[in-house]
Amino acid sequence: MKKLLLTSIVSISIINCFAKNTITVVHDTLRITSDAKELELYKMLYQNAKDNSSVNYTMLYTIIAIVVAFILFIVGSQVFFNYRLNKRDLDNLRSELMLQLTTEISTLKSSQQSLEIKLINDINEKISNTNNKIESVETRLSKSVNLLHSAVHELRAESYKSLGWTQLSIANRLWQCRYDLKENMDQQLKLTLESIMELLSSVDEIYDISVNAFNEINGGIREKYADKFVDLLDKIKLSIESKKIIKLQ
Repeated sequence: MKKLLLTSIVSISIINCFAKNTITVVHDTLRITSDAKELELYKMLYQNAKDNSSVNYTMLYTIIAIVVAFILFIVGSQVFFNYRLNKRDLDNLRSELMLQLTTEISTLKSSQQSLEIKLINDINEKISNTNNKIESVETRLSKSVNLLHSAVHELRAESYKSLGWTQLSIANRLWQCRYDLKENMDQQLKLTLESIMELLSSVDEIYDISVNAFNEINGGIREKYADKFVDLLDKIKLSIESKKIIKLQ
């Protein structure tokens, strides 16, 4: 009985020890198995993560490529559009500049022509005014000269008359008539003709220069004054024809 009990106790002890060892081995086995599975799981997760990462990188690169291509397309389109637009704007600007330049040139030519015409007109006007002034001066000068000649011949005629040189007095009176006629001095011309008639009545001879001078003024007076001095001219003509002509040459 004691042996059986001891044997039982030993057996139970052995069984307990074996069981403990078995449990430990099983536990270790399970732990090892669990660690192996966890490692395998980590490996699978890593591989999956690696595969997913590769796929993600591929997708990312693809998306980046698409985005870059889209940006390049937008930029290229914008550049092309701007080029087209700028070219059109440049053509329009060139056309506007050419039109403006043509207009300015036309305006400049018109202004130049107007200026030339105005300048020519001004020059012609000044020339005309100058010519008018010159003519006026010439007229006044000619009038002054004629009046001076008339006065000189009148003075000489009176001087020769006072000296008794009637023939020379007659000649100077006739020359005086030439200048009185030029200046339309009707009253003076009448007085001069009357003075000539008076001098002729006091002589029997006349110089040929006096005859020539009378023939010169006779036609001019008759043409200019018609019948105004006809009586005086006829009397002088008859008186001269009745005189003896003395040639001085």
